[in-house]
Amino acid sequence: MHPGDLVFIFRSPAYSSPTAQEGVDALLAAAIFDQKITVIFMGDGVFQLLRNQAPSNGKNQMKMLQSLSMYDIEQIYIQSSALEARALSQADLALPGTCISDDAIHQLMSTAAHVLSF
Repeated sequence: MHPGDLVFIFRSPAYSSPTAQEGVDALLAAAIFDQKITVIFMGDGVFQLLRNQAPSNGKNQMKMLQSLSMYDIEQIYIQSSALEARALSQADLALPGTCISDDAIHQLMSTAAHVLSF
């Protein structure tokens, strides 16, 4: 990563509170301004990536996340230990990403100019 990078960390499940949606909104807003962005789903945030989710009302967060490539957001990481702890695999997820270790996440966060957690 380069100085000036933004790391967005998602720790909240989709639709359980406004936090996850606010994070996606901030992520897309930053992408509009050509920021170099890395996205990490960790802890309960991996639940945001599950297939066949739909809101009872409001925005469909998965559709928004699936549009990340249109915003040139290619660095999408998923905490391996979070998937394992929740008995999930990448086959359960609707959004492709790279599974990484806790140490790799720490490295990404330590080299970022700004870390935003939702």
